[in-house]
Amino acid sequence: MPWVIPAVRFENMNPSYDVGDLKSFNRYSADITVLLRANIKFLVGAALADGDAPQMPLFDDTYRLGMMIAF
Repeated sequence: MPWVIPAVRFENMNPSYDVGDLKSFNRYSADITVLLRANIKFLVGAALADGDAPQMPLFDDTYRLGMMIAF
């Protein structure tokens, strides 16, 4: 099915700045893009991090939902 495009990403975050002594942590994200038509793209995704990650607002970077229409 060429109109469904899955993507999985693994990131090892190692902050090099000294703010609260953040340790390195891992972040995992998955996206699914569906091409509804030749010019309409729908995207849904989520991101998770392990226990050492700093707290982020729930809808800031955890969930993604979008639609792109090209004219």
